[in-house]
Amino acid sequence: MKKNRTKLFCLSTKNAIKTLLLFLGIGLSVMASARCNLHANFTFAIGTNGHVTFTNTTTGADSNALYTWNPGDGSSNGHTKNYSHTYTRDTSFYVTLTVQDRGPDSCYGSVTKKVTITNVCNLNANFTFVKDSNGHVVFTNTTTGADSNAIYTWNPGDGSNDGHNRNYSHTYAHDTTYYVTLTVQDRGPDSCYGTITKKVTITNIPVRHHAQERRLDTNACNVHANFTYVLGADGHVTFTNTSTGTNASSTYTWNPGDGSSYGHTRNYNHTYMHDNTYSVTLTVQDSGSDSCKSTITKRITISNVCNLHASFTFVKDSNGLVVFTNTTTGADSNAIYIWNPGDGSNDGHNRNYSHTYTHDTTFYVTLTVQNPGPDTCYSTITEKVKITNARHNNAGREMEESNNGSALSIQSGFALSPNPSRGMFNISLSNLSNVEQTVEIEVVNVMGTTIYKSAVTTAGNYLKAQIGLPNVPNGIYIVRAITQTGVYTNRMVINK
Repeated sequence: MKKNRTKLFCLSTKNAIKTLLLFLGIGLSVMASARCNLHANFTFAIGTNGHVTFTNTTTGADSNALYTWNPGDGSSNGHTKNYSHTYTRDTSFYVTLTVQDRGPDSCYGSVTKKVTITNVCNLNANFTFVKDSNGHVVFTNTTTGADSNAIYTWNPGDGSNDGHNRNYSHTYAHDTTYYVTLTVQDRGPDSCYGTITKKVTITNIPVRHHAQERRLDTNACNVHANFTYVLGADGHVTFTNTSTGTNASSTYTWNPGDGSSYGHTRNYNHTYMHDNTYSVTLTVQDSGSDSCKSTITKRITISNVCNLHASFTFVKDSNGLVVFTNTTTGADSNAIYIWNPGDGSNDGHNRNYSHTYTHDTTFYVTLTVQNPGPDTCYSTITEKVKITNARHNNAGREMEESNNGSALSIQSGFALSPNPSRGMFNISLSNLSNVEQTVEIEVVNVMGTTIYKSAVTTAGNYLKAQIGLPNVPNGIYIVRAITQTGVYTNRMVINK
């Protein structure tokens, strides 16, 4: 028997798989009838500015199948049947669709395709400014990548009307800090936007202009704008409109004073991103022949904005190992950390993190940090990690031993079916002692890394379990069953 087994390992890969199936008592006709008929597939269309539309063309899926789209850039997965995503970098991404049928005969299908993005918007809005006397500020546009007929929108951050020249100047009426926003839009079929906000602090307004609240009513009408507000957690403010003299056709415009877009609802909510004092303006206007307008501005002070800033560094070691060091600032002592390595593996949850990659390519690693408590806040950062030294072509210790004709033994009574599989297979183990026991199941890849582990309780002298590995790559894996009396070992070939 030992001689025959040695010859089996020396066969070609195709014959070896066929012989192994026969050795396990699994005929090819049985394998074909039990094989999952789900075949994941998709097409895609690249639109403008990095937008891609993915169309699901999977066959053999149930009507209630589960779909998981991994866009390959570190973003969150999608779970709709069809999918769309906007990329923010010009490069190649590997997009994976995983499909799972539900029910007792659940099976998986997975496909990965390369999507190359070359049309991400390269417009970078920017400006400088010089503060003159009496609240006057001159803004100089330093935007790059804009067309000659680009559209410019300046929001001075104090409730005044926007400016639309390439360069801009504005006179402020209060000593405070304003957030000035420049938005630049290229025209044409691939139109794209760039925006930037900068802080401008005014300290030279004449004393007569200082006020906590100012009101402007136009025309002889009875509309009087007014509002109250409540400061919430993490910079969130709820504004309640208390204007009088309005009617059903009245329009409302809220300028939060931080460079954000205006609101147009009767009441208004806004979250500020910086601790500062802002001038918030509500403008109320009636329509019709007796149209009139009333404006009120109030100063609000924000002092509870979340100051958590996720950050990390990393060092690439040998054989695809990367060590990540958390450099986040503003995190509580009991903060929650979530590391997404970007290769489809499970997330990590320690403060610092390490991960071994199995493919030479570029991954986008994301760290999300959350401070718990009544003022919970989040911060996320994604960094690019390029792997060039993964051990994806080397065998692990057990695989090396088996190829050299030593220790790996395939014991009778320990069967895997179907084999090859598409990532979903059954384990059966007989001839155990009649004592009920817990058996540990492990699956090890060719690098010797344990990729799956579970515990199963036997029923008398027999064990049966189902293993699902929908996201592992094609290849040969070692499956172990660790019992009270010994370790049973077998090979599984995954070929999706």
